[in-house]
Amino acid sequence: MGRSLSLLARLPSFEEDGVTHRRDCDCARCDAGFGPSELERAQARRRWDEKRAQAAAERAAARKLEAERIKRAEVDLFLKDQIRLTDDQLRSLRELGSRVQTDPRLDELSRLRRQGMSLRDALAAIDQRFARTAD
Repeated sequence: MGRSLSLLARLPSFEEDGVTHRRDCDCARCDAGFGPSELERAQARRRWDEKRAQAAAERAAARKLEAERIKRAEVDLFLKDQIRLTDDQLRSLRELGSRVQTDPRLDELSRLRRQGMSLRDALAAIDQRFARTAD
């Protein structure tokens, strides 16, 4: 049992890249002189930095794509809302147009104005004429 504990105490310790043994590593491999050289450490550090930079670039690209997707979704929602509002407005204008075409008061106003009557007098005449028929 004591022997197992001494082996556990001599486990390798790694740099942050998780591969390169640290300078103060006391594992059996490093004690035997098979630790990484300074050139190997520098190469491992460069690879680790490149890997981290690549991961950061991928995260930035993903964030950019997500931001663009959100912008497109917002524009789509805005356009759909504007289309709905425009459709509602057109529908109400069509309804008003059909009411105006069937309103006899408008025809009478047009006829009176063509005869040269002022707008005030024409409106008063229409109110009198159509007020009597509504009673």
